[in-house]
Amino acid sequence: MVVQYKGRPTYICNHLRQQHGEPVCQYLPAVSIDEFVIGQFFAALTPAELDLYNRVLGEFSRASNDVRRAREQQLERLRYHASLAERQFQKADPDNRLVAAELEKRWESALR
Repeated sequence: MVVQYKGRPTYICNHLRQQHGEPVCQYLPAVSIDEFVIGQFFAALTPAELDLYNRVLGEFSRASNDVRRAREQQLERLRYHASLAERQFQKADPDNRLVAAELEKRWESALR
């Protein structure tokens, strides 16, 4: 059986036609068959499978939230380090150019 999409979708049996030149033996409308197959598919999904799906979806959501929280904490740490580097640079004695230059490099690195 193959699907023919010309006009209305139809399942046709054309094996004998291809192999022996015989006429097509069956024409079946695809719409009613497809509706039946879809119905059977959803009937096969038992409530237990749907519960499992909901559990997996919940775990995925929790994992996504954990990743988001970890990224927020990392961003908070990076902001703290940038702020610390800025405070150290601001407290440096301007006359001590080598220390001030190094602190400024650290500050710029933390900002990046």
